[in-house]
Amino acid sequence: MNTRHPTKWAKFFEVKNEVKTYKNLYTQVYDSNNLVMSWRKVRRGKRYNPVASAFEDHLDQEMTRLYYELVNETWQAGGYRSFTVHDPKRRKISAAAFRDRVVHHTLVAGEWSVGT
Repeated sequence: MNTRHPTKWAKFFEVKNEVKTYKNLYTQVYDSNNLVMSWRKVRRGKRYNPVASAFEDHLDQEMTRLYYELVNETWQAGGYRSFTVHDPKRRKISAAAFRDRVVHHTLVAGEWSVGT
């Protein structure tokens, strides 16, 4: 039994109660620049996909609708499309709708200017 330094690991397991508070993040979610950057990231590698092309064909209407749904807090995620791939092994994939992926990218990979 090793009792050399019983408190050596105490700092490692210590729980800290430091919580950061961020203000005004939601306004950054629906910022039009963040939505456009997210749309560009989502369309990468999918420009010839029929769903991505349909979204791009009506880009102004789609982005405006998405913007107002976020501003009014009425946006709801749509259904997922499921399909199976067999490479390298069989697995089921569930993919969100294209417009929902734009919102996901805005939430997860947004360019936040965080102030405390």
